[in-house]
Amino acid sequence: MPYNNVIDRSGAVALMPEDVSMKLMQEVKSASLALTAFVDVQMVRGQTRTPVISALPIAYFPGGDTGISGTTQMDWKNKYINAETLECIVPIPESVAEDIDGNVWDRVEPSVKKAIARTLDAAVIFGTGAPETWAESIVASAKAAGNEAKIGTASAAEGGLAGDIDVVLEKLEEDGFDYDYAAAYVGLKSKIRKARNTLGDQLADFSNDRAGGFSSLYDQPLVFPARGMWPTGSGEAAAILFEREQFAVGLRTDFDTKLLDQAVIQDNEGKTIFNLAMQDMIALRIRFRCGWQVSNQVTYDQPTEASRYPAGVVTHT
Repeated sequence: MPYNNVIDRSGAVALMPEDVSMKLMQEVKSASLALTAFVDVQMVRGQTRTPVISALPIAYFPGGDTGISGTTQMDWKNKYINAETLECIVPIPESVAEDIDGNVWDRVEPSVKKAIARTLDAAVIFGTGAPETWAESIVASAKAAGNEAKIGTASAAEGGLAGDIDVVLEKLEEDGFDYDYAAAYVGLKSKIRKARNTLGDQLADFSNDRAGGFSSLYDQPLVFPARGMWPTGSGEAAAILFEREQFAVGLRTDFDTKLLDQAVIQDNEGKTIFNLAMQDMIALRIRFRCGWQVSNQVTYDQPTEASRYPAGVVTHT
């Protein structure tokens, strides 16, 4: 019995066709908060510099006909978007690939899309697994700037859940930013449905609803990314509200794929999980490079950067 059989690359599974790659890119964009809501920056190298206003000009009254005009300055500082790699390896037994009707990507695409979108959003929102070159997570940064309010703090007379959310919006406005996008854990839908005023009526603030789905909050988009990845303990984020133009996501490369048929796949301790050649398997490796950054540019309302952030967080009690 021979043990050196290998899969003929040309006769196995074709590399990702260009039209499939484009379709997958669009689907991942629509599934990820960062790729949907943030300003899109096309990167031409691994690091992109983005100038951010750090000092605003001031005008003066010269005083009288012969008064002396004062001078002012306007400064910029550099922030950087660093592209990092997101990868996914999909092992497939050769017999399974042979038995699939049509293109194998019809089976692989949905899982790859979800994996990439979830990993990216978890890193951006919570800092989960985030590379060191990326900005601090939205939740951590918003809390550090003091843009936080707990659910259940406001009484019904103070607006209940709407009052809690308004506290965060007020903090954003005091920092000089305008809320125009929100993301939340899926359990917030139920809290919105149950929110009532002192008369027992459902809050009008949350009346813009699609069959209980709540696609908007205060007439701005409300989405529910990273399903199952939102911590639910006391003080953990239940929702983030932000000004989207302050956030940028950089795309360095589209999806790059490679068909593996001779590789050994190991875990983080070096233990062999799959030996593709020995186990009659192939594996599709999908690679995607991107980065993100927040400008948090100076405002007249809050010139101190450490006390200013263009996002706020509503947390669990």
